[in-house]
Amino acid sequence: MPCKALWDGDLLRIGDALAERYVGRLGSEGLLDSARESRSRGETGGAGRDESDRHFAGQFSNSAARTIYVCIDPLNVLEDVSYLIHQFFADGRVLLVEVPCGSGAGSLGLLSALYEQRKNSLLPTTDLRVDVLGGDISMRGMEHFQNLAADMAGYLKDQRVDVTFRSQVWDATDIRSSSSFIDTLVNMAAGCDQVFLLVSNFSDALSDCNLSEKFHHFLGQFVGRIAEPYSVCWVEPTSNRAVRTLSVFGEVLSRLASWLKFTGGKSDPGVRYRFFDPVLSCEVHSGVQVLRAEPGSLS
Repeated sequence: MPCKALWDGDLLRIGDALAERYVGRLGSEGLLDSARESRSRGETGGAGRDESDRHFAGQFSNSAARTIYVCIDPLNVLEDVSYLIHQFFADGRVLLVEVPCGSGAGSLGLLSALYEQRKNSLLPTTDLRVDVLGGDISMRGMEHFQNLAADMAGYLKDQRVDVTFRSQVWDATDIRSSSSFIDTLVNMAAGCDQVFLLVSNFSDALSDCNLSEKFHHFLGQFVGRIAEPYSVCWVEPTSNRAVRTLSVFGEVLSRLASWLKFTGGKSDPGVRYRFFDPVLSCEVHSGVQVLRAEPGSLS
């Protein structure tokens, strides 16, 4: 049974704790009007303050909802992915890495799903430590991330989830920046049992061939330098570009790490659903496309 706090009447929600923190942040930063304007729904984000704010105002809920859908799989379409997430985030100490993190919608969506499911006795409340590392080019986006993360940490602790958050500038176009980020990742991974790499909402940017090649390099460093058990989960909106991107990078990951349990570089079927927007107080149509690769030992 899906958690009613996240899925009720065929309508997805991002969880009251996260929704309240998000709306509160919009209010304190004077961004509620921007969030209520329909034109802000198409913002793709960027390095600047204004574009980062517009993206946070217009896309955070939608991005968080995608990850939550993957976590709870209410219609049993992505069962293997949600099972993987529940395995990784059951107990012990996990390093959750999100790139590009923006304002942290992917990570916070995942943690909101864990919180609500534990709170409603759908997952065991075993002791779990999650170290979160977010990388992005936008300092403003990561400022929103850190603020929301600090607020969510108290809620998560109530369900025996101890979370620490760290963000670092990650310029995917700069190999030196990627290498520095990987250095931080490797150091943090040394104290963890498992590493979970979450890539989200990156397909539009990767239409740039130069950026795509540099991201190949990033994934190569990740696979080559992380010794701990790890998984890769890539979440995108449903679009033809996302399908192409996931297919291409699925093949890349297959070449880099042939020992991963991976289905021929193909993405899971896209899923369409409706979610409740906490700012507009109405239903919004959305969708999610997923690529995943995990160690064969977890099957």
